[in-house]
Amino acid sequence: MAGLELLDREVFRLVGVLVLLAAPFFAAAMLYAIWKFEGDGQQDILRWGWSGLGWTVASVVVSTEVLLARTRTLQVIVLPAVVIATVASAALFTLTIWGDGRVKALSAFAIVAFAGWLATPALERASRPARRTP
Repeated sequence: MAGLELLDREVFRLVGVLVLLAAPFFAAAMLYAIWKFEGDGQQDILRWGWSGLGWTVASVVVSTEVLLARTRTLQVIVLPAVVIATVASAALFTLTIWGDGRVKALSAFAIVAFAGWLATPALERASRPARRTP
């Protein structure tokens, strides 16, 4: 939905297009895992599902972050940091699932991504000029 909204607003259209093009692959990975998983011992099938879920969460965070960062200052400072940290988190999550356990690095990037994503609305509000009430 956020990808479609980016296309409708004609802001960061490339992000919207990438999210919409990637979403079917992420969904396919999760659906494959759901369809094929029968029980213990099928770790590769579960890895596909978790990988799809991790990248789906990353695409939601990136696309909504683009929508939340409205001012130019946030688009220049916070948006790149959150996008880079989110993509790095998803990549490290995928590497961790498929066998190369870099849990500490994953945790650090995930914290930066999540903190930036949560802070964007507050920073957006703080950057507005104060309204005077009569």
